[in-house]
Amino acid sequence: MDSDHSVSAQPVFPVAPSPGVVTALTDRERQVVLCAIRGFTNKEIAYELGLADSTVRVLMARAASKFGAHSRKELLEKAAAKLVPRPS
Repeated sequence: MDSDHSVSAQPVFPVAPSPGVVTALTDRERQVVLCAIRGFTNKEIAYELGLADSTVRVLMARAASKFGAHSRKELLEKAAAKLVPRPS
């Protein structure tokens, strides 16, 4: 196995919910959505988290459903408002 393409076992973002977070999201859904908010493509998210592209698509779709979003853009706008801490 080529060691140049190893996947980090460390999560890109902490998965512990902060106050006001949509608690219906699973930890993995939250991780995937936070990566997307930071501008990662589904393929990049899959690589970073060691998932299949199809798994990322499913997790994004589940999160969109939970937020009542009908597009990636709408999901990211709604999720950013709930999941990303605002400076004090």
